Amino acid sequence: MQRWSAAASAGVGATTASTSCEHVTRVVQRTGAKVVWTTAPTWRPVYNPALFMGKPPYAEARPGRSDRYNAVPAGVVGVVPNVTLLDLAGYIRGQPGGEFDPNHRTDGVHLTLEPTDRVAADFLGPWIVAVGRT
Repeated sequence: MQRWSAAASAGVGATTASTSCEHVTRVVQRTGAKVVWTTAPTWRPVYNPALFMGKPPYAEARPGRSDRYNAVPAGVVGVVPNVTLLDLAGYIRGQPGGEFDPNHRTDGVHLTLEPTDRVAADFLGPWIVAVGRT
């Protein structure tokens, strides 16, 4: 994750990120593993000094940033065979309270414990099992 932040801060474009993502995907596949990427929901950090956060503005919250991030694994799926992309962002948007429900993402970025368990049990778990069986 730190490399992504450093690359984005340095102005590294989507082409470089896509090439890196494609490379990592191929390296992992060579081990025999099946590769599953997920989309990321929009980030809307909420300042909370108790969480040891710096003060805004936050680069993560720039409009379109998560869309640009999501384009990277989506592009790899179109180039590298046998790769799965799960729409985690869409799943979270469709939950009661929506994508930015403060009960689900108190910091505007990370899921809290109960939603994390629900995502694992109801969405990611079944999909990953299904991918593993193919």
